[in-house]
Amino acid sequence: MPPRPIPRFDHEGVLGADTTTDVHPPTIDQTAEGPRARCRPRGHDDDGRRLRFPGGRPCSTPTHRSPSPCGPARATRPRSSCSASSRSSRRSTRTSRSTCPPVPRRPRSSSRNSRRRSPATTPPDISYTFGSWASQLERSGRTLDLRDVVSDPEVRWDEFSSAARETAQPTGGKVIGFPAVVDNISLLYNTTVFDRAGVAYPTADWTWTDFRRAAKRLTDADSHTYGYGYSVSGSEETTWQLWPHLWQNGGAILSEDGEQSAFDSKAGVEAVTFLRAMAVDDRSVYLDQTDTKAAQLFASDRIGMITSGPWQLSALQTAKTSYGVVQLPGTDGDHQTVSGPDLWTVFDNEDVNRAHWATEFTRWLTSAEQDERFNVAVGNLPLRSSETSSAAFRKQVAALPGLDVMQANSANAEQARPTVPGYNGLSEAVGNGVARVLQGEGTPAETLRQATVAADKALRQG
Repeated sequence: MPPRPIPRFDHEGVLGADTTTDVHPPTIDQTAEGPRARCRPRGHDDDGRRLRFPGGRPCSTPTHRSPSPCGPARATRPRSSCSASSRSSRRSTRTSRSTCPPVPRRPRSSSRNSRRRSPATTPPDISYTFGSWASQLERSGRTLDLRDVVSDPEVRWDEFSSAARETAQPTGGKVIGFPAVVDNISLLYNTTVFDRAGVAYPTADWTWTDFRRAAKRLTDADSHTYGYGYSVSGSEETTWQLWPHLWQNGGAILSEDGEQSAFDSKAGVEAVTFLRAMAVDDRSVYLDQTDTKAAQLFASDRIGMITSGPWQLSALQTAKTSYGVVQLPGTDGDHQTVSGPDLWTVFDNEDVNRAHWATEFTRWLTSAEQDERFNVAVGNLPLRSSETSSAAFRKQVAALPGLDVMQANSANAEQARPTVPGYNGLSEAVGNGVARVLQGEGTPAETLRQATVAADKALRQG
């Protein structure tokens, strides 16, 4: 999925800080994504949205003092002004008096069993983390449990989408943080391509049968125009576009206990068979091996429809593309979509004061007033449902038509994408399998059986 912007912070922890709070900002680690910048190679085999999957190494542990594209940089000790020769001369003649200040020795712990962590193992107070890491972070035992905090009526926890709340509470136990960025995929259609083909625009009550019929009519081999664009990179972009089809057909990604994959089902086979029919039989799908080309062709009036999210709208405005947005087509009235929420995770540094202020800061940062300044202002969806009527959001809707439709579509993000540690491997197995099928290799049933073997192995290894 193409990248999304995230809130940025200056050396005081807050972008353009002009607040009435007296909270001294805690240490913040911005392990960011996209124009959310990353600390690892991205390239769509990275998240045009995500590199094979939104895993990857986190940024090095930072402090809040040095801004950097990957989050604040690690604090480093200034080099001594003493030259190597002066240190050498100090060793060679004990009688010479050095002007270099003595280097203080770190005092030894008074107890071998001291619980104080070394700087190398001390986590930040707050970290921007990918939602896919949530279960692993909870298992680490290093996060705070915010269940009592979010149960406070003043927090208005129910204003966050169900997918965002589930990601913050990955196993149904601890709440490890607050939602940081929310999104979903909707149906974007190019009105120029539709008008040229004489096809009626999509509506909110479209079925996938309507979608397939329109895609076929929009396709024109002579002008190299396609009805739809779909990823065959094998990355998470390939995989997560499949999940709405699976869910709408009544299927599931994982078993109820989360220990095994469950996508190899009647619902899964039907989902992949539908996409294969469009790609192989109808030849109405542009098969994108880069995860970036389809969006470019859509913007230049060569693809009629894509399923994408709010990160796409700014580029379409820049390209002056004429487009519209509706919710995804449905199955028997079910228009479920997929969402990939990320988190502000709050860590436990065994310090009551730090825990208190880190929690207070995160509550403040995700309040409606601050979210409008730092999140909505850069084109992201509002974190909270109460923001949809705000002047800040209406201003963004005017600048980015369709953003309001995508916000309303958040209600269709009924299920959270799995956050179990083995999901990366599961995603890769499914993505590679679907990519092969859409290019005419293998059958949906056999492909899902093979993907299940690799996915279950990844889940066991965690």
